[in-house]
Formats: sequence, C-alpha cells, structure tokens
Amino acid sequence: MIETAHNARFAQALEAAHIERANAFRAVFAWLFASNSVPLAPQGLTEPCR
Repeated sequence: MIETAHNARFAQALEAAHIERANAFRAVFAWLFASNSVPLAPQGLTEPCR
C-alpha cells in the first residue's frame, strides 16, 4: 500500500500506524508459530499401532 503524507502530522500518524500494524503482525506470527510444550495423554498418540 502506497501512502503519501501531505503534512508532518499526517506523516507521523502514518508512521505510528505502520508500527502498530507491524507489532500486530509480529504478535500473530509469534502466536501461530509458538512452540508450546503440551504433554500427551497417557493413552493418546503414544501407543504403537496394532
């Protein structure tokens, strides 16, 4: 997206919005690819196939 600022105040607002958008994307990707340690149930997914 191409954004052009017509004055300094609008340029600062665009920069702040860009920073907030980047932080939001970073948080989403951190949540998506987080390696949460979840123990398996004693009988779930740990027994060999029969």
